[in-house]
Amino acid sequence: MSKIKDDIKRANYLIKIPSFFRENDDIFDMIYPFTTENINGMFSHFNFKDKDCLSVLGSSDQVFDMYLRGASSVTAFDINPLTEYLFYLKKAALDANLTKEEYLDYFCYRGTDNYTIFVNRLIKPFDIRIFDKIAPNLKGNSYKFWANLYSKHKFLSIREGAKLFTSDEYFRDTLEHTVSYLDDDNFEKLKEVSKNIKITFINKDIKELALAKNYDLMYFSNIIQYAVY
Repeated sequence: MSKIKDDIKRANYLIKIPSFFRENDDIFDMIYPFTTENINGMFSHFNFKDKDCLSVLGSSDQVFDMYLRGASSVTAFDINPLTEYLFYLKKAALDANLTKEEYLDYFCYRGTDNYTIFVNRLIKPFDIRIFDKIAPNLKGNSYKFWANLYSKHKFLSIREGAKLFTSDEYFRDTLEHTVSYLDDDNFEKLKEVSKNIKITFINKDIKELALAKNYDLMYFSNIIQYAVY
């Protein structure tokens, strides 16, 4: 079976079987929808201008913030191969010229105070109407991946926590402070450069990560604590 078929099969399994019913309840099987760290506060202490960077991919927010701050290139790694599809989905949303409100309505499952606030939204998490705007900007396997999931599942099921995506997620109003590109002005700036954003993705555990070049800045998030076990 090809990699894309393997990845689609895995994603469909995760959507159908909540994490607490799986034989292997591995948190690294699920995708982080957004960073759970204050990367705005951390990154503000470093100069990313024209730097070659290495970063864990995770939610992709670290990558977008690095490019927003002027990075010349980003190599991203992750043990979970499905994280790459979220990167291209978020990039396609930027290329589709969504408003920040549409972007957050689409990607955020949590609202400003609880998990169910999306019930009253005009746009639901992973709303098919927004996906239809994003889809023309998805290419190749990224389009195949998301199009397959939308053809087999209700869109809220795709985005629901503790399935394909982890339920570990900041509230929406917190994200707007902890992620630089979710500031109103920065979001518009990121859209201006989004066409030139790209990554070299390495699907490896950090313990198996062999680097072929030197980097000016490397960001490992909190995965160093897992690497010691």
